[in-house]
Amino acid sequence: LNGYPVNFVEGCKSGDTLEIYLRPEHFDAEPEDIPLEILFEDEDILCVNKPPYLVTHPTKSHPGHTLSNAIYNHFTQIGFTGKIHFISRLDMDTSGLVLVAKNKYIHHLMQNTEKYKPFNKYYYAVVKGVLPAKEGESGIIDLPIIRSGDGIKRAVDDDGRDCLTEYTVVKNYGDYGLLRLRLVTGRTHQIRVHLQSVGCPIISDSLYGNPDPLISRQALHAYEVSFCHPITKETHRIVADFPDDMQKVLKILEEEKISKLLLKFSVPCIMGLLISAFYNIVDQIFIGNSTLGYLGNAATGVSFPVICIA
Repeated sequence: LNGYPVNFVEGCKSGDTLEIYLRPEHFDAEPEDIPLEILFEDEDILCVNKPPYLVTHPTKSHPGHTLSNAIYNHFTQIGFTGKIHFISRLDMDTSGLVLVAKNKYIHHLMQNTEKYKPFNKYYYAVVKGVLPAKEGESGIIDLPIIRSGDGIKRAVDDDGRDCLTEYTVVKNYGDYGLLRLRLVTGRTHQIRVHLQSVGCPIISDSLYGNPDPLISRQALHAYEVSFCHPITKETHRIVADFPDDMQKVLKILEEEKISKLLLKFSVPCIMGLLISAFYNIVDQIFIGNSTLGYLGNAATGVSFPVICIA
């Protein structure tokens, strides 16, 4: 207070200068030279684009080569000695945006979403099955989720915690679909469990779906995050483009959709052109000494052309 250390009970008056120093924090994982795509960074917040197949933080089964190790390597390069505080996390096979607070205070403020709205996370998923709505329509999946057994798997259960997921059907590819999803709550595996429960699991989801030749991991990508910065009060919107494997999936599905549409409309057109051409040829051959008529069955309504030569 005014340049001197004081206790918490010390009073302040108008015009005083109060400075708060956070306790130093230290790395809790070893820095590793792993490629890191940084989309936003200031002294309080870091946002990175996590590739698929990379674990977010060290675990017993993955003690190293994680996103945390990559971030600590970046911190070492810029001379920052703080600790990672994840605001959002992603499963190993999910790609996209991960938000990190650089100290406990910022992490606490960012978790208080009621005060620092908007804080929104949007995902895209490629699913297979019966879509929950028509293309362009939106809805909400409101189903409670609970831990299933002793493992990491979750399931819909009335005894679970409340879970809300908003969705929009962006594209309908017949058996497949592209959904845009917003997490209202943020439970473990929430999107994956919710989509399985409504009959359209994410393709190649090893826990809640089935393998699919289009992609070798769950086709789920954290595409966009928007938040109000707790210090500057500025609103930030950050977007991470689809990774190559999901772009390939969408390209294949789009090409198949176009091919089916062309086939659907081209067959009648071709038949019509052939019939028209046949009539023209007949008229050219027998012009002047023939008449073109039709024989048919009144009961069935079927008719065919006949040529009467004079």
